Amino acid sequence: MDRRDVRFPIMLTEAEDREIQEFRFAHQIGTKAEAARSLIKKGLEAAQTKTATSEPASSN
Repeated sequence: MDRRDVRFPIMLTEAEDREIQEFRFAHQIGTKAEAARSLIKKGLEAAQTKTATSEPASSN
């Protein structure tokens, strides 16, 4: 496991917190922090995939 040296505090809406908790329980993840890291990782991977597969902008 990678050592976690960086603290990244964020504020969430109650709805965002609830969604993270629902994701956590649905995927049997131990902590809310782990669930948030998993969601961040999935989002970054999806963004990279989208960027890699998107077509270049036209130069009009």
